[in-house]
Amino acid sequence: MRITIRKQKEEETVNETQLIRRCQRGDRQAFETLIRQYYDYVSGFLLKATQYALLAQDLTQETFLKMIRSIETFDCNGAAGMGTWLVTIAKNCYVDYLRKNRIVLEDVDDLCAKCDSYAENWTPTAERLWACSHGCASCPSACGKEE
Repeated sequence: MRITIRKQKEEETVNETQLIRRCQRGDRQAFETLIRQYYDYVSGFLLKATQYALLAQDLTQETFLKMIRSIETFDCNGAAGMGTWLVTIAKNCYVDYLRKNRIVLEDVDDLCAKCDSYAENWTPTAERLWACSHGCASCPSACGKEE
């Protein structure tokens, strides 16, 4: 059983590497396949991080646009896998969004793809700040204003 699983993972890695190399050569169909393979993973990460479906969708789209623009920089033989690379791009897109909207997180480093609880420590604060920056009067603890 272990040998079969190991062999499957090796085959998947080879197929993914071939797919990435096709993307690096500009193969549009390969991009579509790669995006389909990772879309749920990236959007799920962003949904858990942002707690807002529309924001997560926008950031997911931005993540894949950045992936398309910079795929040639991805090292297929490097230490980071495609999933890790994409989540790093997604995290950076979210941080850019927060900075652009002047939303401050207590600890951005808590946003970790390897940990199932990557959003637990800071999402409520970010959520209140996001709501406050959009005119919500129910978040006095986030902005210091009283209702």
